[in-house]
This record gives sequence, structure tokens and C-alpha cells, in this order.
Amino acid sequence: MHHLRDQPAADDAEAKSRLSQAGRDYTPVIDDRSIRRISGRPTDLTTSIAVAGAPVSFGAFEVTVGTDPHVPDALSVLDAIQQAGYAGIDLGPPGYLGNGAELRTRLESRGLHLAGGYLAMPFSEPARMPAATDELRGLLDVFDGVRDSGSVPPRPTLADAGSAARRRTPGRAHDDRSLSLGPAGWSHFAEGVTRAAGLCRERGYEPTFHHHGASYIETREEIEEMLRRTDVGLCLDTGHMVLGGGDPLRAATDWSGRINHLHLKDVR
Repeated sequence: MHHLRDQPAADDAEAKSRLSQAGRDYTPVIDDRSIRRISGRPTDLTTSIAVAGAPVSFGAFEVTVGTDPHVPDALSVLDAIQQAGYAGIDLGPPGYLGNGAELRTRLESRGLHLAGGYLAMPFSEPARMPAATDELRGLLDVFDGVRDSGSVPPRPTLADAGSAARRRTPGRAHDDRSLSLGPAGWSHFAEGVTRAAGLCRERGYEPTFHHHGASYIETREEIEEMLRRTDVGLCLDTGHMVLGGGDPLRAATDWSGRINHLHLKDVR
């Protein structure tokens, strides 16, 4: 889905080398030794981390659902996620996996929990935020309908909606700072995120912020500014990190204290 600009040869070689080394260092055996080697913190990952799939892995997302005849139906996706052994699934476009009691039944019958749901909001445009906040309330209503005490609560996955200019220039902002928000835009952005996060927390859900291509939070510098101005956790997305000119491995280290959600993607 992402068309990445060419990286300088030295940077590209270094990134490939680090990713290759990470692959050689990987071990599928999760025990105290491997956990300490990876993070330095002897944590029981089996109780602190849940691994889920997502409809987007099957080509089902906001742009394709209802328009692309090749997108699989929801039941096929849910069955595939269950058979692959995942603990849960992300919501995908609202309504795609079902609504209300139907969604709850579909998840429970397969032993799946809802991992989270994505919503892009125009944080830097106050006039558009009331309508977007209504959408957020609707997302949280969906969460309420499937939440139970025995599973990890779904994660509201907030993102910036970007602009026409950013959508025309994905992957360019790390070379062209003029595409970034100005002082007033950053002030509106921080206020919008703070209010949205507060609403999530009032409803009993801890949000995460998803940096995203073609949005105002795409580059490493923009992510740093978002983290500085807000207290929301970070959803580290390996694919969008590369698109924004960053290094996923460095990001995982530098922002480890703020990362509360992770999206793993291949990039080519």
C-alpha cells in the first residue's frame, strides 16, 4: 500500500544490515533469558502482551470495504484469524465485522477479543473536531458492546487526519519541513489530542496514538513533538515508521516508555 521514496544508499545499507541482524538474533522461544536479552526487564510476556490480527491484512480497510469486490467477507476473516491462533482482532472499518450483539457473538464464538479500533481525527482543525468526537464516542460504544472483564480492553487507536497537502506528499515531510504544522497548528493539535484521550479514559479505555503516513504525525520529529506535547501512549507502526523516514528498531528503543501498542508491517 505504501510507495516509499528512495533512501540514501548508506542509510539503506545500514537499515538492511540492522534488520538482517535482528532476524538472526530472533528466537521463537520466549523465556526469561530471551526477555532479558530483548528488553532488560524480566517480564512475563504471556500475561502482559496479547497478539492480534487485523482486517487490513486481508485487504479490508476504509478505502476498500464496500468498493472492492475482492475484499473477503467478515466471517472469512474472523475464521482465518482464529485458525491462525491469534488472541484477537482489530475492528477495521466500523460495521465490517458486525455491530452490537452480532459482533460480540462472532468474537466470543471464536474465542477472540477486540484488540482496538482506528480513528483518524482532524486534531489541528478545531472546527471539525465536534463531528470527529461524535465518531469517537461511536467507536467507544462499539467497545462497550464487546468488552468483558476477562480480556484486555480494546485500545482506541487515534491518528491525525492530515490534510490534502500531506495526502499528496506521503513520505516527503522528513525532507520538507514546510509540510509540518506551525505553532498554532501544534497548539490546536495538542488540545485536540488531550480532549480525545480524556474522553477515552472517562469511558475506561487507555488510548494509543498511531503515527501515520500522509498525516501531520508522520516523521520522527513530528512524533517526538506529539510525545512532548501530550501524555498519550504511542502505537509504533513499523511500516509507517519507515515511510516517515525513521528506523523502527531505534524508535522501539528510544520511545519504549511511551509505546503501549504495536503494529507490525512488512515494507518493500
